[in-house]
Formats: sequence, structure tokens, C-alpha cells
Amino acid sequence: MFTRVTEPTLLADGVVRLGTELVNWYLLEDGGRVTIVDAGAPSYRPQLERGLALLGHLVTAGMPKKLAIVTTFGDGETLDVPGRPRVLHTPGHTAGHVCFWLESQGVLIAGDLLCSRNPLTGARGPQLMPSPFNASNAELLDSLAKIEQLAAETIVFGHGEPWTGGAAEAVRLARATGPT
Repeated sequence: MFTRVTEPTLLADGVVRLGTELVNWYLLEDGGRVTIVDAGAPSYRPQLERGLALLGHLVTAGMPKKLAIVTTFGDGETLDVPGRPRVLHTPGHTAGHVCFWLESQGVLIAGDLLCSRNPLTGARGPQLMPSPFNASNAELLDSLAKIEQLAAETIVFGHGEPWTGGAAEAVRLARATGPT
């Protein structure tokens, strides 16, 4: 299936969406530094320069730096990286799946907890990831409670368009549709 590459889009202050109409990845900018979330496929690399330019960054020959140290994080932690995302452990898609809550921007990066475009059927609107992609649909449904009361103005997903109808409504719709 062919998916159209999307232009980098500024979703909120310091938050840029990149990817295709089906698969997304994000840049978070804060204090002149950038975090890449869900970096996508290697073929998406050319989008990085356009996304950084949208944030006012010039690409230098030294970009990007290789990771020297890899660390883990836990539920509820606020990460000391650009964007200062708070970690919400939301198992179901995988045992270690997390969402990132950018409270000051009103943005929730839901990853694969939800999608707004079903990668198998093309159905649109907030919904659970399709069952074949999940470790546990029951855990996925339970994890929705972690985001339901957030004051998220925008929810972004690994798959599909951003949602601006609020977290409670996204959760209500996902529960109504149920596992697919």
C-alpha cells in the first residue's frame, strides 16, 4: 500500500509531526535542543532537515549525534530531554508501551495505545490498534484510564491524523469500537 509523505507540521509550540499519512514520528524542541520520538523508518530520514527547519534549526554536518548512553525510565517520570515529557506506562500494545504527556503544550503522544487510522482497514477516528498488533487487548483497554482525564488539547498517534477532540472523547470512541 502506497502512503503519501506528509510535510512537517507544527502541531504546538515545539512539537512537529513528520512521516506519512499512515506512520508518524515527532520532533520536540525546547531550549534549542531537539528530541526525536518514534523515529520512523530509515527512508523518513530526509524529512528531518525540513522538520528541524520548521523549528528554526539549521542542519549541520554533525547532525545527528550517536547515542553514547542508553537509559531506561519509569511510569510517572519526567524526562530530562527537550520537551520534558512525562512518562505514562500504558501496556497492551506491548508490555513496555508508554505515552508521553507534554502538559505545558497540551499534547499527548499516544504512540500505539490508540490510532486514528487503522493500519489494516483504513478506518478513521480514535480507536485501539488492531488486535494482531497487540500483546493484550484487555491491558490496552485498561491503559485507556491513564489518559482519559488528561487535559490534552491534541493527541498524536503512531498511525493516523492528530486528534483535537479531547482525551475523554478519544477514549470513549475507542472503547465503543473495542478491539478489531
